[in-house]
Amino acid sequence: CDRFGSELSSELLVVFAEVASDLRDREAQVVRALDLFERLRCEDDQFTARALLVRCVYESRKGSETCQLKGLHLLQQLKYALEFLTQALGIATRPGNDARYGFLVYNASLVFWDIVRPLCRMGWQRHIVQETNAIFEALKLVAKPGGGDAKGKGAAATPPAIPVTVEMAAWLVELSLNLAFGLEDAEKNADAQKAVDYAMTLIEEANDPKLKALVLSAKAYLARKAPGKIKEDIDKASGSAVLGTAYFVINGGIPKEQAEDQLIAAWKSADAEYDLREAKEAFPPCASLVS
Repeated sequence: CDRFGSELSSELLVVFAEVASDLRDREAQVVRALDLFERLRCEDDQFTARALLVRCVYESRKGSETCQLKGLHLLQQLKYALEFLTQALGIATRPGNDARYGFLVYNASLVFWDIVRPLCRMGWQRHIVQETNAIFEALKLVAKPGGGDAKGKGAAATPPAIPVTVEMAAWLVELSLNLAFGLEDAEKNADAQKAVDYAMTLIEEANDPKLKALVLSAKAYLARKAPGKIKEDIDKASGSAVLGTAYFVINGGIPKEQAEDQLIAAWKSADAEYDLREAKEAFPPCASLVS
């Protein structure tokens, strides 16, 4: 350890830990390099943030792979791992660092997603709303023009801290949807709708028809208990008089006993000359698969 910082660069320890982590099944080498780096008490720069991200991955794998924890035990370990990611995010978004370390925020979002995927289901996602929102807000900040300028000066002339590609817009959409589902799981329905509404604003930029369909379906799902005007909003956004009704049927927003009538009515508004009910009744029954 004494050679690092004098003869050898302390940054080598972080790079070594990153490579060992990426190669997998080298956890002893990963934690050894990280422990040596921590003993050097380096300043809070990009390498300290990167070391924290590697530590986050290490601790998450300890729970999911090494110890194969389940249920609440796994949740506790993953929440502990995310504390290191939160520290890294704090360094990357600190005034003075935020304009330079946008790439670290993006990297943190990828690490976050890899770790929390086992928790992205109802009953569990509520436990990571705070961390999801922190990643989401940080990524929004560095991806917008002037991103990273805490005072907002020259925002119109300053480029984003990271390039806002089509893929980045799509990634923000995905994160906003996961935040929306987490908020709904936490029974914060109004905030969940705001998150999915933000995703809607990014859809045109993402230019991905499949992603747009996913967002519209999520919008119907989140409004399934109180549809209001959401069905009409979906029809308007999709350019279809049928899609809003279809999504609400799929996501349970329309009772089963009313689903057929509403689907037929929606179809009639789009194609008045075709009687869907008559066609359904005239259609021959399916042959039994059992002889």
